[in-house]
Amino acid sequence: MTIATAIAAANPGLLGDRTLQAMNESGGNGVGVSDEEMIEAMQLLGKEGLFIEPSGAVAIAGLRRLVAEGKVNPEERVVCVLTGSGFKDFDRIAERVRIPAEVVNSYEEMQAAGLQV
Repeated sequence: MTIATAIAAANPGLLGDRTLQAMNESGGNGVGVSDEEMIEAMQLLGKEGLFIEPSGAVAIAGLRRLVAEGKVNPEERVVCVLTGSGFKDFDRIAERVRIPAEVVNSYEEMQAAGLQV
């Protein structure tokens, strides 16, 4: 079972078929990622002050893999839509994230806390 519960589907049915059709017709590409890759993406996003649920971090994890495989040029501009707060699926990731001991009072403090992950 994956930690990306919001997108986990044994049989995505018609929506899955439509997604694959649109991807193929547009010349797009897709890639699967592991839970560990999602966690790494969540940690990177955390360093930017973003607490994103695993399902939302899939876009970044996939992009990182596509860049590593040479399928996406690292100089390209790419937009990744990040949806869902990390609190949305917190039970699945609680043991994998570090909660700051103190509440942060500014953006700078939040970034500093993220860098310590």
